[in-house]
Amino acid sequence: TTEPAGVEETVVGKDKIFFFNNTVSLNEEAQIEVYNVAGVLVESAFASKLSLEDMGKGIYIVKVGNNTRKVTVK
Repeated sequence: TTEPAGVEETVVGKDKIFFFNNTVSLNEEAQIEVYNVAGVLVESAFASKLSLEDMGKGIYIVKVGNNTRKVTVK
């Protein structure tokens, strides 16, 4: 399978966390938690997509289950 250009993907086991256009996307609904670099929970939702557009520019840690991923909001 070929991913569109510019799509970043983290694969851990069978789970995939996609990040494109400041939006976190999953293959299925799950608990998504977003932390700032200080480790403070700044957003949380049970969904398959979560937009980070309203967050300030910077680096965030996205956690889904036991999987984590660093993302940059531009």
